[in-house]
Amino acid sequence: MVQIQLRRGTAATWTSVNPTLAAGEIGLETDTQKIKIGDGTTAWTGLGYYNPTIADATSSVKGILKLTGDLGGTADSPTVPGLSNKANTSTTISTTAPLSGGGDLSSNRILSISQASTTTDGYLSSVDFITFNNKQNALGFTPENVANKDTDINLAANSDTLYPSQKAVKTYIDTGLAGKGGIIDVQSFTSSGTWTKPTGAKLVEVYLIGGSAGGGSGRTGAAGLALSGGGGGASPAIVHYTFYAADLSATETITVGAKGIGGAAITANDTDGIDGTAGGETAIGVGINTKLRTYTTAGGGGGKLAAAGAGGGSSIGATAFNTGQGSGGSSSSSGAIGSSGTNSSGFNTLGGASGGGISTSNIPGAGGIGSRWTSISVLPQTNGGANGTTSGSADAGAGVLSAMKIFGFALGTGGGGGAGATNRNGGNGGNGNGFSGGGGGGAARNGFASGKGGDGTDGLAIIITYS
Repeated sequence: MVQIQLRRGTAATWTSVNPTLAAGEIGLETDTQKIKIGDGTTAWTGLGYYNPTIADATSSVKGILKLTGDLGGTADSPTVPGLSNKANTSTTISTTAPLSGGGDLSSNRILSISQASTTTDGYLSSVDFITFNNKQNALGFTPENVANKDTDINLAANSDTLYPSQKAVKTYIDTGLAGKGGIIDVQSFTSSGTWTKPTGAKLVEVYLIGGSAGGGSGRTGAAGLALSGGGGGASPAIVHYTFYAADLSATETITVGAKGIGGAAITANDTDGIDGTAGGETAIGVGINTKLRTYTTAGGGGGKLAAAGAGGGSSIGATAFNTGQGSGGSSSSSGAIGSSGTNSSGFNTLGGASGGGISTSNIPGAGGIGSRWTSISVLPQTNGGANGTTSGSADAGAGVLSAMKIFGFALGTGGGGGAGATNRNGGNGGNGNGFSGGGGGGAARNGFASGKGGDGTDGLAIIITYS
C-alpha cells in the first residue's frame, strides 16, 4: 500500500528553523492545520499561507454565505431568527359539520366536534356507548371473538355460546359422513392398468365400454360388375354393475379394449375389400377371476363382388347388465349407396355406416351417413359422421361427439361411409368417435384404390367406490 506524508512541524518549529521549501513542496503546521507551498527560493517565514479562493454560494452551488437579514448565528451553527415572524396568513383549514373551528392560520385554531343528537351527526358519548353496547346483551347475542372461538373438531362442549371455526365444522361433518354411503373414489382407465380398492370401501360401481370396431374397405373390379363398399364397424355395449366391495380383491387387473382398425385400401384389381378388425374386450379381473367384461365388437366386412359388405353386428356381454350397442351398416349388393348403422332412440353407442358401391351401369354410390341418436332418444340428437359423396369429397367424416358424457367422457356418433368411385380412388370411411364404430370404405374400378375402412375407438373403464 502506498502512503504519502507531508513535511510537517509546529508553527514555532517552522519559524525557528525557517527552511526554504522546494518548488511545489508542501509544508504543514500541525497545530494550526495551515499549509505553505514552496517556490524553491523563499524561506518559510517569507511564504504566505495557501488560501484558495472560494466563490459565493448560489441556489445551486455551495460556497461562501454571509449571515445577514433573517439569518444569524455562526457558519458552524446558522439560525433563522426571522422565521418566527413569518406567519402564513394565506393558508386556511376548512371544516364541515360536525367538525368546526376552521379558518386562516394567522392565529391558533381549535377544531371541535359536537355531540350527536337525534337530528345532528357528532360524537357518541360514553353514556350512549354503554347504552348501545348493552343492547346486544339485552338481545341475548354473544359476539364472536377469540375468547369464545372453538377449534374442537368433535364439538364436544355442546355449547350455545361458543362459535366453531370453519375447519372444526368441516372436519366434524366429514367425519360424520364417513361410512354413510358417500363417493370416496372415482378412477377412470383409458388404458389397461391396476385398480386398488380404497380404504373404507363398501360398494363398487363399475362401467365398462369395449373398443369399437373398424369398418371394412371397398372392393375393386372391372366395369360392368356390381361392387360393394365395406361394411361399418359395430360399437360396444356399456356394461354396468355394482359389487359389494368384499367381493372384489384388494387389487384388480383392468383390461381396456383396443380400437378396431379399418380394413386397408385395395390397390390390386378385382380384389375383395378387407374386413375391419374387432374392438377389444374391456374387463375387470383376468381369466377365471374375471368379475365383469364386455365382448369384442365385430368389424365391418370388406366389399365384395355382387354381394354386400357385411356390417359389424352386435355382440352383447352376457355376464352383466348392459345398455344397447350399435350395429354397423351393411353395403348394398347391387352397388348402390351405403347405408347408415343402426340409428338409436335409446342410451347406447352407435355403429359406423357402410361405404358406397358401384352398379353394373357404372354409377357410383355415395357412402352412408354415420348412425346417430334420433329425435326421440334420451340422448341429445347429434349428427352422424358425414358421408363421402360422388360429386364432392369421396372421403367420409369422423363421428361427432355429443354433449352427453359419462364421468367426463363424451359419447359420439358413427363414422360416415366413403363414396364409391369410377374415375378416382374410392372414399375412405370416417373414424368412429366417442366409442362409435368406423365407417366402411368406398368401392373403386380397376386402376384405382378402394377406400380404407375407418378406425374404431379405444374402450374405457370407470370404477366408483362408495363408503
